[in-house]
Amino acid sequence: MASPLTTHSLTHLFFYLATYLLLTSVAFGHEFRVGGPRGWTEPIGDEFESYNHWATRNRFHIGDYLYFKYENDSVLVVTHDEYKECNTTNPIAKFTDGDTKFRFDRYGFFYFISGEPSHCWAGQRLIVRVMVHPETGKGVIDLGNGSEVIHIPRFVPWDQAWEWYEYLDKEIPWTRPMIHVFGRSCVQVHEALPGSYFNSLVLNRYKGGSDYVSWHSDDERSMTNSRNASLPSV
Repeated sequence: MASPLTTHSLTHLFFYLATYLLLTSVAFGHEFRVGGPRGWTEPIGDEFESYNHWATRNRFHIGDYLYFKYENDSVLVVTHDEYKECNTTNPIAKFTDGDTKFRFDRYGFFYFISGEPSHCWAGQRLIVRVMVHPETGKGVIDLGNGSEVIHIPRFVPWDQAWEWYEYLDKEIPWTRPMIHVFGRSCVQVHEALPGSYFNSLVLNRYKGGSDYVSWHSDDERSMTNSRNASLPSV
């Protein structure tokens, strides 16, 4: 049986080790290998999943890395339009070293294609969405007696609004019935009004069990050029 001193020392050792691993993870981010063992290659039809399907199964944050392993090929960082057209003429960045690590330095969407257009058209292209990571408890106001209010600030870009949706759905269970309605509406409005900003989201939970949610899309009037444009709400 370990002595109290030994147990105490081991406790501190595990604490410092856990802290070190946490800080290391935050400082250096996670590495994701694109394409798994096959690496970054032209699809030949027997792949388990497409590059984009793989991306949807993962969660990427600022500081994380994509690792591209390839031969006789390249990795191009491009715009959305260039991605759709497999346009390789003027990429944002181009890598040809065969062993590329790309670090995410901002949230939002990143678009990658092969430098060989025929490979791109065959499916060698990738969209990654880097998520915002809301702080735990951010926006939650405790009113006491079991009542709470959550407020998402004004002028929230669509991608950040979606991050809030994912955060609330995972971390604050009582918001789920309402937040799922918000999520569906969020997608519908974004499709109807690309580039719109969400101006408010308020979730209230009162002791009596009455819940209320409201939100609207900012700039809707200017985007629809209508003086009587209605603000969507749920």
